[in-house]
Amino acid sequence: MKNLLKMGAVALFALTLAACNNEDPKADYKKLVEWNQQQAEPQQKIVAELQQNIATAKANANAQAADEAIKTYEAGTDAIIQSLDKVEVKSKEIAPFKAKTKDVLLRSKAVTSAGAKSAIAQPSPEEMQKIQGEVADLQKAVKEFAELGAELDKKYGEQPAAAAK
Repeated sequence: MKNLLKMGAVALFALTLAACNNEDPKADYKKLVEWNQQQAEPQQKIVAELQQNIATAKANANAQAADEAIKTYEAGTDAIIQSLDKVEVKSKEIAPFKAKTKDVLLRSKAVTSAGAKSAIAQPSPEEMQKIQGEVADLQKAVKEFAELGAELDKKYGEQPAAAAK
């Protein structure tokens, strides 16, 4: 009888652990949507600051100020990416969306930094070709991100309640 009770307790404990570790794609998707909403303003702010600082540096022909502006932008983008890394996603269905979000942020950072550098110093034809390739890769990644996001939003997004008939 004692063994039966012990086995029952162990089984109950195992079920409790399994229930706590369940993947909840809708909750994970909601976390990423909320993260994105929270990061929209900081993302816009660091890009606007970069544009303003690059314009000022270009007007003053100050390459050092441009380099500092780019470093500040990259540090801000890195902080946003680090905050994304802290969003816990357990769902195998939502994890690729988080990975694609990070991929787009990293590609965007590279393209934006390269564009800012080219605004100050004329890139060589080889550098320009590299930038164009990075832009094409970013556009492809953004398209994939948007398609995946639309698919997940259709499946897990907040749907308005159906009208009563």
